[in-house]
Amino acid sequence: MVISLVNWQNATQQEQFTARLGTLMGKVTERAAYASLWMFAVSLATVTPFVNIYSKAQCTRGLSGDDCNR
Repeated sequence: MVISLVNWQNATQQEQFTARLGTLMGKVTERAAYASLWMFAVSLATVTPFVNIYSKAQCTRGLSGDDCNR
């Protein structure tokens, strides 16, 4: 399950922001599902020199890696 909280009010380059957000969430979810013993991962992506997107993902122990990464 992925839950995204996004503040669009400050995104002046919304297309670039949306593209980076999608890529970032895909990567952090994959890391949480397959590369972490704790099934937890954090990451960030730089959109511009002054705008960063921070993300985290956590899978519950009851889900397989494949189910978490959907």
